[in-house]
Amino acid sequence: MTFRISSKSGRVEAEKAVNTWAGQCQSKIVEKLLKGYDRCFIMLEDIVSGYRKPCVIDLKMGTRQHGDDSSAQKRLTQMQKCRQSTSETLGVRMVGMQVYDRETKSYSFVNKYEGRRMDRIKLCSSLEIFFASAGINRTKRLITKLRELKIVLSQAEGFRYALS
Repeated sequence: MTFRISSKSGRVEAEKAVNTWAGQCQSKIVEKLLKGYDRCFIMLEDIVSGYRKPCVIDLKMGTRQHGDDSSAQKRLTQMQKCRQSTSETLGVRMVGMQVYDRETKSYSFVNKYEGRRMDRIKLCSSLEIFFASAGINRTKRLITKLRELKIVLSQAEGFRYALS
């Protein structure tokens, strides 16, 4: 993805973004870098760039989402997010999702705010949509990888995991 700086607004805008939302997010980061807000950053690989119609899901795992060294304010807001979402009861919350619909030839999106408002039924419904889109073979591979991750986490020392 390439970026350009608008001569009118001075804002950074993504050019040729396949995913408009991702382009907007990345533009904001580039804008901050140019203004000097963040001097150090980690460049993440776009692992879906090779796919024609990538479907992506972002889940926040756990019933506790603040670090031991978090400020009192951060702890309060994170605990509030957990209580008001599926994080507290299910230990998982949807943070984002994009799914390509072959019938409408368009993407549907779920953002973090929608994810926070989801109840158990809506979360399960969204997961069903995602896995139906992924297909049986990808779903089976994902389940295998999740089982492998569960084994690794169950053997990790120095961390708290309640695995069932």
